[in-house]
Amino acid sequence: MITEVVSSMWCAIIFACLAVVSLPNAISGGRGAIVTWTAQTFLQLVLLSIIMVGQEVQADRVEARDVEVHDTVMQSHREIHASHEELKASYISHGEQLEVIRRNVEQLARFYRSSKKTK
Repeated sequence: MITEVVSSMWCAIIFACLAVVSLPNAISGGRGAIVTWTAQTFLQLVLLSIIMVGQEVQADRVEARDVEVHDTVMQSHREIHASHEELKASYISHGEQLEVIRRNVEQLARFYRSSKKTK
């Protein structure tokens, strides 16, 4: 729950407002205080939330891309499976046709042999 709250732009805005509250003290403290305020207050508070939001956005993009790739792979798998089934049916059909041709050749060979004997 804490991660979800901190990784929101609303949290980044609230942290920025909190950091701005202490900005007048940093300005009156001189350069060193401004650098310290920038590094320790503003960057740490605000960038934490912004980085987490960015990571969340990137994770969502990666997940969407993964889903798209998965869908594409599954579609390819279905198409390959269908092609395989067609080839298998074709192979069986060709095998049956070859068997018919083999029988016809055998009949022709017997007919040829028997016709030679009768001559």
